Amino acid sequence: MPSSQAQHNIAWDLTGQLADGLVAVGRHKVTLFAANNSVTKARLVHFDIGPLDSARESLSPADYREKVKEEETAMYTKMMEMATKEHIELVHIHEPNESLVDLVARTPRAIPLLFTIHEPILSNRLEGLEKLGGLEKCFLVTISKAQRNGFTTIPFFETVYHGVPIGDFPVGAGGQAQIMVAGRISGEKGFEDAIATASHTGDTLVIAGKVDQSLLGTNSYFREKIEPRLYDAKIVMKQFLSRPELAAYYGSSRAFLYPTKWEEPFGMVMLESMACGTPVIGYNRGCVPELVVDGVTGFIVEPDEKSNLTNTSNLTKLAIKQKGIAGLVEAMGHVTEITRDACRSHVETNFSIGKMVTSYENCYKKILSH
Repeated sequence: MPSSQAQHNIAWDLTGQLADGLVAVGRHKVTLFAANNSVTKARLVHFDIGPLDSARESLSPADYREKVKEEETAMYTKMMEMATKEHIELVHIHEPNESLVDLVARTPRAIPLLFTIHEPILSNRLEGLEKLGGLEKCFLVTISKAQRNGFTTIPFFETVYHGVPIGDFPVGAGGQAQIMVAGRISGEKGFEDAIATASHTGDTLVIAGKVDQSLLGTNSYFREKIEPRLYDAKIVMKQFLSRPELAAYYGSSRAFLYPTKWEEPFGMVMLESMACGTPVIGYNRGCVPELVVDGVTGFIVEPDEKSNLTNTSNLTKLAIKQKGIAGLVEAMGHVTEITRDACRSHVETNFSIGKMVTSYENCYKKILSH
């Protein structure tokens, strides 16, 4: 930690930022159990376990999953032995591999465990998370309310939103005839809707991201929906941007589009964009209504009639009345009504690293008071 640019992992970055934030408040003795090349203000314990970045490139997906399982099992076993010996009060684990469930269940312990679930809760994870949440002294945290929708059998403990390192994302001037999307390039991200929107508005579209090779069908999606449009001078693809470069593109764009095609549990890119003062226009799916204030920090657009994956609670309240791509285009016509200061202030108030640290501190206090 932090993750490398080539193998960017938000969960790893947030874990490191949380550890450093807990050290900074000065109320805790913090130990970070992580790979041996991690950089942290906390005490680092690695048990000579190295990073798995290179292993992902050299191993098959099945072998890589087995490697992760082996390393996580070793880390967990040694960590709990040390935590018990040193009388550590609480252990916070980020993105548990469900293969750890049986190990956690059969390991005697008096120390409470808090698990943050960063990835989507898919059907193949349901049984493991139900079992994990039902274990004594085990507590599950989601990263948005949308993430837990429909999973009434999992005993969730709290929701804690991610925080943004505000200082890394300065407010930009905006104003350029440029709009932006960012993230892994896959069909679920809906970048083809952003391309269609830019074609209607005449803006240059910056696509910041790379093809997600881990998802089936992604290569064909890129070849059919994205690559042919890269011959258009106004469709610009940028891969492997550094954080300062990414922030510069956010800050110079007049809007950031988030035309997601699925119920995404979180979208850090939306917060990063708003931190840079750039309004977000996103479909009414997943976490979008939890992060974007409609008509204040951007606009929430209902997907077209072909989809029934919607947040039905606020359909009649949306400022933009058209749906799908037409709604994105309509919202672009109103984007000058959003102030860059309002976008920045929203993130500073609700989604800073400090806010995230305080929220987790409250979780720890609640658990330890039981």
